[in-house]
Amino acid sequence: MPSRQLPQRWLRLLSMPILLLAVFGGTQRCQAQPTLSPGALEAPAALTVVRAVHLSGDYKQAIRLYQQVQSQAPQSEAAVEALYRQGQAALAAGDTATTIHSSLQLVIHPRAGRWQAPGLLLLGHAFERSGAEDAALAVYEQYEALEDNLDDFMAVRKANLLFELGRDDAGWEVLAEAYAALDAIPSRAGRWRVARAFSHHAEQAGRTQEAAAAFRTVLADLHLLGLPVVTHIQALWRHVEREEAAGRRDLADEVRQELIREYPRSFQALQALRTSGNRFPISDDDRTAIYYANGLWRDAIAAADDFLAGNPEPARRLRAAYYRALALLRSGQQAAGIGALDEIAARSPDSFWADRALWVAATTLLWNAPDEGIARLERLVAEYPQSQFRPEALYRLGRILTARGQESRGRWHLAAAADTVPESFYSLRARELTGNFQTTPPGPFETQRAITTEEQEQWQAWLVERQGLDLAAQERQRAKIAADPRFRRAFSLLAAGFTAAGEEELRDLADAVADEPAALVHVATTAHTGGYIRIAMQLGEQAFEGMEGVRILEVPRALQKLIYPLGFVGLVEPESRQRALDPLLLTALIRQESAFYPGATSFADARGLTQFIPGTARDVAAALGLTAFQLDDLYHPDVAVRFGAHYLAGLLARFENNAYLSLAGYNGGPGNVARWARDGAADDMDRFVDQIGFSETSDFVQSVITNYTLYQAIYQ
Repeated sequence: MPSRQLPQRWLRLLSMPILLLAVFGGTQRCQAQPTLSPGALEAPAALTVVRAVHLSGDYKQAIRLYQQVQSQAPQSEAAVEALYRQGQAALAAGDTATTIHSSLQLVIHPRAGRWQAPGLLLLGHAFERSGAEDAALAVYEQYEALEDNLDDFMAVRKANLLFELGRDDAGWEVLAEAYAALDAIPSRAGRWRVARAFSHHAEQAGRTQEAAAAFRTVLADLHLLGLPVVTHIQALWRHVEREEAAGRRDLADEVRQELIREYPRSFQALQALRTSGNRFPISDDDRTAIYYANGLWRDAIAAADDFLAGNPEPARRLRAAYYRALALLRSGQQAAGIGALDEIAARSPDSFWADRALWVAATTLLWNAPDEGIARLERLVAEYPQSQFRPEALYRLGRILTARGQESRGRWHLAAAADTVPESFYSLRARELTGNFQTTPPGPFETQRAITTEEQEQWQAWLVERQGLDLAAQERQRAKIAADPRFRRAFSLLAAGFTAAGEEELRDLADAVADEPAALVHVATTAHTGGYIRIAMQLGEQAFEGMEGVRILEVPRALQKLIYPLGFVGLVEPESRQRALDPLLLTALIRQESAFYPGATSFADARGLTQFIPGTARDVAAALGLTAFQLDDLYHPDVAVRFGAHYLAGLLARFENNAYLSLAGYNGGPGNVARWARDGAADDMDRFVDQIGFSETSDFVQSVITNYTLYQAIYQ
């Protein structure tokens, strides 16, 4: 059992110049902060209030309030916790000096107790961020003297620091020891982390075979990182290059085949195809999908023709025939393409491809042969009740039939669209048109952010009634998950600001309990309560996806709040109210833009909760009179929310309070909106969405409107 007492070595840290400088700087920073009126809060009850401010994203205000708790009762346990929470808030705000100052006060506090080890982990992270590698190494050693639950994580951190300090031999020693014990690491996320670090440094050192071998050991666990699909695919291609560099073309070809097999619609699959050198067989149906996805229409048609001439098995014939039909349409051969789609639907009505073929044919024909398009939509909704295209097909039929004077049939189709499961943009649009639309409640919403005990009990009762999972079984699931080492590891990392690593641990844990809803939602609720909104939302969505045939508006409120959280509502609500903007609309936008992750950065360098690209951000900063604005300020929730509220409110004013036009302007640029709103589309939102020229913007508008409608319904 590791010692719970700090060694005397810790006291020697106090003599380190970097530490003294950091503490002095932090003290100055803290003293410069204004304080609230004395007596306004009393410890320890005040911590609950301050914690709510902290979780709202108002980190600067939280720091001031935590300081007040400390000043009123400096020797109390509440003061110790306030020191720790202040360090967390300061780290989230990018104020590492204050984090170092408060964490140092904490770890030498005579009543540090259970906060000592978390305080050390936080302190080490702050030193890392401030560039004080030696101090970070020393602090991590002290942490390991108290805790052994993160040995593999600590090994990676220490090795990276040693390499940065030029102490390569020591770095390799630490990393090699961790890599040799890979199988003993208690989580797949931890094994991935060590192997990834070993592979990276081996590659940097020119040890290409070792780099490739290390990466290969955990390649199957790549999904634990929660990467976007495109990033996942890029990582696979990077491994192809790594194996090639190591002279292992056979292993590189294995990954090439995986890209072709699993991700045929990617550019990397085309790269894999072009560099395969005929070393392994590639079927013409795979070639068809790859060529189509990369815009090579003629090549796709030729590959499909070659494949179909070979009379392969029916399922594979259909896949090739489907992409061939799409390629015909894209190359301007509409009659031939429609005919090919109709043939798929007629000859294989029970196949995976039949409803897709009908849908593409219908939506293509609606523009120039509407009666033929309508006929295919009617067949789709009649014959394929489980089709993913059914809600939009019903909705479009409802609008078209109503416009043609067939009001009774039109209303029936709209009502059917509104009743589809699960909720979608078009089912919710149908509810709006049929009058079953929830208007925005008046708020305030901040009081609804937390998941209450009553709401958790309602969730447990629902599991008994709807899932047949009795309370004793639920308790066993929760107890098992709480005892899992990954649970403690994850929340230790998240609390110290190691967000990516903590989320990886939770995804690993969630995979293990994917079929246990009580356990999965317990993990998600714990994350939500701690303010880790992005991962809580992802785990809530995972739990909901396991419940077939259920609407989001039918599940208990606890699960609804996980999937549609009021993240940073303490900032969103006042900024929105100040600009006569609906707080739920801004919340819906943030959910889509960043999933409530303040550090979000897109490939286009859009940053923060509300995802501003540099040019637009500078324009908004100038409009707000922020002369000292820096782009990294967008990673601070108070700045991001203020910018988002200002910009969205301006667009709503410009486009006469039309949310569709304003959201299209937010994502695709306000200058494009007039072009998309031509020919009367400004008065017909379905037509406007159809005419949006960027698929990303069209998807964005539909997603935010869907979010907004569900937020309105959930928080009524």
